[in-house]
Amino acid sequence: MFYPILNYMVILILASYLLITIAYHFDKKNWIASHLDYFGLIPKWNFFAPTPGVNNLFLLYRLQYKDGTVGNWKSILDMDRYRSPWTFIWNPNNRLKKTLFDLFVTLTSEDLSTMKTKQK
Repeated sequence: MFYPILNYMVILILASYLLITIAYHFDKKNWIASHLDYFGLIPKWNFFAPTPGVNNLFLLYRLQYKDGTVGNWKSILDMDRYRSPWTFIWNPNNRLKKTLFDLFVTLTSEDLSTMKTKQK
């Protein structure tokens, strides 16, 4: 007799969790996150970026020698090189590209933040 009630309670909890997760996905003002998600247990899935990347990024460097001459610009990784049709299955450079992208974002944000503090 106790088991059917327990089954209904588990179903009710899981169904509520599913409905809150769906509502959280469409919650534009984050009301659910601020009032119901105290422990951060409700997942927020973003399958598509609101504004997709439309620019190519290149991380370039050049060497300055002891005599003062400067070498040519060299690319760390060609981010827009040809991709084979099999990259959706096997793409070993994907993590490297993500790392370089994160590095680029960090370098540009650090540069902007140091510029703001220097201007004050």
